[in-house]
Amino acid sequence: MLTLSLPASACSPFAVERMAALLQQTDDPVSLVSGFVSFVEGQLTLEPRVMMTKTRAWALDAETAPVAPLPSASVLPVPPTAHQLLMRCQALLIQLLHNGWRYQEQSAIGEAELLANDLTAVGFYRLAHVLGQFRNTESEARVEAMNNGVLLCEQLFPMLQQQG
Repeated sequence: MLTLSLPASACSPFAVERMAALLQQTDDPVSLVSGFVSFVEGQLTLEPRVMMTKTRAWALDAETAPVAPLPSASVLPVPPTAHQLLMRCQALLIQLLHNGWRYQEQSAIGEAELLANDLTAVGFYRLAHVLGQFRNTESEARVEAMNNGVLLCEQLFPMLQQQG
């Protein structure tokens, strides 16, 4: 026998009523329940978090969001600063130099391409070009490209610190 248990909570005051109403529906019955299961002293208990019917999903413990004004400023994310991009580039190069290419080739190339796009957007064309070479080169040329990237980062960091 499975026991359903849903403790009352101040943050979701109608969860128990919603669960009872869903279990009583006959036109669109509950077809899937997700939650926490415990087995104590031979008793199996399910504390449901989400109940699904064929047409809807219900989060039983969801808090109601307070009404808030919409932001008046731009909701677009702030583009990364040049320093942040160089730090990402440095971290990628350190990771590649430390771990090598063997097990991370595709993910590293993908990260390098994304980073190259971001670097191009802020004007670091040469560094973006070096990172773009990772896809089209063999291992010996990649080592040279990584060394070039490290040298470029080392040259760019002092310039950024002087400006900032």
